Amino acid sequence: MRDELFENRYLTERQAAYYLGFSPITIRQSRWTGTLAGLPAPTYVSFGRSVRYTLKALEAWVARAQEGGM
Repeated sequence: MRDELFENRYLTERQAAYYLGFSPITIRQSRWTGTLAGLPAPTYVSFGRSVRYTLKALEAWVARAQEGGM
């Protein structure tokens, strides 16, 4: 049950940046450019002006990065 709770948790830009090891500015820029470290940027959702990332989306991005040899 706990895994399901965190799998769908929404993280702020700052939390997502910390999780991925990038600065918040880099994460913000990835939304504009569509890429992060040469890969498609993690998906995000907008709630008005607030941007959030799911843990599941960030984990998927990390898995793609590992497959690409980063």
